[in-house]
Amino acid sequence: MSHDANLVVEITGEKVAGLARLLRSSPYAATCFDRRLLGIMFEHGVWVSSPEDVILGKLLWYRAASVLDRQFQDVLEVYAIQKPYLEHNYLARWAHTLGSADLLERVRREADHPPNAKPPCQRLLKLARTITGLAGTERIQPAHIVEAIHLRPAAAGGVSCALARKLAA
Repeated sequence: MSHDANLVVEITGEKVAGLARLLRSSPYAATCFDRRLLGIMFEHGVWVSSPEDVILGKLLWYRAASVLDRQFQDVLEVYAIQKPYLEHNYLARWAHTLGSADLLERVRREADHPPNAKPPCQRLLKLARTITGLAGTERIQPAHIVEAIHLRPAAAGGVSCALARKLAA
C-alpha cells in the first residue's frame, strides 16, 4: 500500500495535499469518524472505517490518481461483498458531495456486470472467509474485509506475518 502512496505523491502531489486536507478537516471526515466500527480481530479490538467510507475514500484516491487501478479494484471488491448491507443512500449522497458520483455509478455497473463474468472479489472474498473462520465468527465483518485487503498481495504468493502468527498459534 505504501508503494501506491509513493506513486501518488510523485504523480499528483498537489492533489494528494488537497485530498489529505479534505479527509482531515471536513464534515465528511467527522462523519467517517462517527461511523467507524469497532471490530474484533485476532482477539483485539480494532477501529475500522465503515464499508461505505472505505468505498468513498478509495474513490477519492482513485480520482486523485487514476493510474492507481488497485484502488478501484478494492472498491469493486468491497462493494460486491458488502452490497446487501451497504447504506446506498449514504453512499450516493456523499459520492455526489465529494464529486465521485460518476465513479460510484461505474462501480455499480461493473459490480453488476463484471467484464470477465467472474466476480471481481472472488479471491478477496475467499480470504475474508478464511479470516472470519480464524476469528471464530460466522458472518464476514468489515474488519475481516479490511484485513483481507491488506493481506491480498501476500495471498497471491505467500502468507502474511499476521496470518502466519495466527496459524502457528
